Amino acid sequence: MHVIDFRYHLVSLVAIFLALALGIVIGSAALNGQVSALTTLRGALETNAKDLRSQVVDDAAFAASVTATLVKGALRGERVLLVTTPDTPGSLVSAIKPVLVQAGAAMTGQLMLRPELADPARTNALQDLVVSVAPAGITLPGGAAVAQAAVELAAALLGPPGAPGLSAAAAEK
Repeated sequence: MHVIDFRYHLVSLVAIFLALALGIVIGSAALNGQVSALTTLRGALETNAKDLRSQVVDDAAFAASVTATLVKGALRGERVLLVTTPDTPGSLVSAIKPVLVQAGAAMTGQLMLRPELADPARTNALQDLVVSVAPAGITLPGGAAVAQAAVELAAALLGPPGAPGLSAAAAEK
């Protein structure tokens, strides 16, 4: 039987720890380059985000300063029904109403569409409903059922009582 002496064990342990230390050094050097690149990229993205936020603020200030002049009287005497979806932010609705008043529109109300109208899974049911209840004389546009429903809704809401309906072009105005 052959006995392994202590020096063999010592050399093996030194080789293992040397390999472990070498792996840590090489690995940390490779990661250091990636960390440096990611840090640089993060700085560039933060600068870009700051610039974009500043641009949004500037654009909003410009829009606020010219809105009254641009819309003044554009809708004088027109009845306006504000149609929103459940996803429409309240802040957007609050911002639009004064602009419509500045434009001279007579606000007749606000209508919030049900979430089912925009559900892609119910497109066929909406299409069937639109076709079955379309007033006589209305020309529905091609395309999505939601667009057709909007034209039909506009025709029903904006037409005089008992009227045969509006064309798609008139309803889209």
